[in-house]
Amino acid sequence: MLAVWRVLGSRWFQRWIAPRGSILDIGAGSGLFLRSVTAARKTGVDFRPRPPGLAPDVEWRQGSWRDLGPDSRRYDAVFASNVLEHLRDREELLDLAEFVAGILSPGGVWLILGPNIRYAGGRYWDFVDHGIALTDRSVVELVTMCGLTAELVIPRFLPFTSKSRLPRHPLLVHAYLANPWAWRLLGGQYFVVARKPGGERSEA
Repeated sequence: MLAVWRVLGSRWFQRWIAPRGSILDIGAGSGLFLRSVTAARKTGVDFRPRPPGLAPDVEWRQGSWRDLGPDSRRYDAVFASNVLEHLRDREELLDLAEFVAGILSPGGVWLILGPNIRYAGGRYWDFVDHGIALTDRSVVELVTMCGLTAELVIPRFLPFTSKSRLPRHPLLVHAYLANPWAWRLLGGQYFVVARKPGGERSEA
């Protein structure tokens, strides 16, 4: 999976992350995303202990995003992959969105990836820890409520789960990213880029 994420990071997500900027990964899991992108300051937060393989300068916070506190440092970008659907209810969802909007630097971006129930259908509930149903449209409404602007919305991007038919060889992943028609065939996850007003654009 690291080889897949290295392609996703360098060919796709890096365009919204300035190499001299800062990135927070909420629900960082095994740290694959943080290992796949370049940034001057990287922070991961997850209930899991610090995963092996992370560079020493990556800050790891074991616990919830709530543990970061309202006075958390500002970040140029925040990443959340397969996080929102695991929240308990809409109140917690809005709390997270407001928190992210508060810690983003002016002009910063929130990169959101998650399963789209519009295309997953009943498979969405095959995961017992899915607590809330979301589509690309509901995520756009969420970020708009928090004062962010959805500047890119892809209803179908990556396959529904990591067990889906996303090719694993790096060259095939390159080909998948380069062919949006394949997303429409295999994609089950939305991808939304929400930007905070103000400041300079921080795309790489």
